[in-house]
Amino acid sequence: MSHLALAAALLALAAPARALFAEQAALGAAASFEKAAPAAGIGPLALRPVQGTISGGTGGAPVSLTFDRRAWTVKGGLNGAPVDLFIDHEARTIKGGANGSAVDLYFYWSTERIITKGGANNSQVELLLDWNGKL
Repeated sequence: MSHLALAAALLALAAPARALFAEQAALGAAASFEKAAPAAGIGPLALRPVQGTISGGTGGAPVSLTFDRRAWTVKGGLNGAPVDLFIDHEARTIKGGANGSAVDLYFYWSTERIITKGGANNSQVELLLDWNGKL
């Protein structure tokens, strides 16, 4: 798994349900994580798993990640380093550590635009997508 694939999975986990339709075709199972359904009643979100996992390897190093859509966390290991991330939808942030470096990202999602800025993997991150070409 490449770091780009991990970033795509994290961003899909952070996306609110209404913005996920655009990512589902590109990200497959990683895009199926949405905000948790209310406890009362059974809706389409209640039928989805609470946790998802990615297991395997990249560059000869093991990858083992657990995505929890109720706690909004990503935990596990990547390239021999721990992964411990928290997604705060109200603050629109992804914070913690992964791959031996700090993660501090801001995100904004809508059906028209995706903006992600901050730092991860010892690098500055800036992802700007505008489906209407107005950025």
